[in-house]
Amino acid sequence: MRALFIGDIVGSPGRQIVQERLADLVKQRQIDLVIANGENSASGFGITPRLAEDLLGTGIDHEADFNEIARSRHLSVSTRIMSIPPFGSMPEPR
Repeated sequence: MRALFIGDIVGSPGRQIVQERLADLVKQRQIDLVIANGENSASGFGITPRLAEDLLGTGIDHEADFNEIARSRHLSVSTRIMSIPPFGSMPEPR
C-alpha cells in the first residue's frame, strides 16, 4: 500500500495546487491512500465545512485536523475528517 500525507494546505494557493496536481500524482505514483492536513485552508485561519468538502472532493481520502475542529462550531469529526490532538497535549504513556 502506498500512502501520501500532504502537510499543511494553506489558503487558496494550497487548495489550488492540490486541485490541479493531486489526481495526476496519485495516478503516476499509484497511491492508494491520501491524508491531508487542511486545518489552515481558509487562508491560514482554520477550515470551513465547505472547504473541507471541497478538499475531500479533490481525491483526498481523509482530512486530518490537529486543533481547528475543537475551535470550530461548524465543523464536526466524520469518517473522513479526523481530529488529532497536538503532540504536546497527548497524555504520557504509562
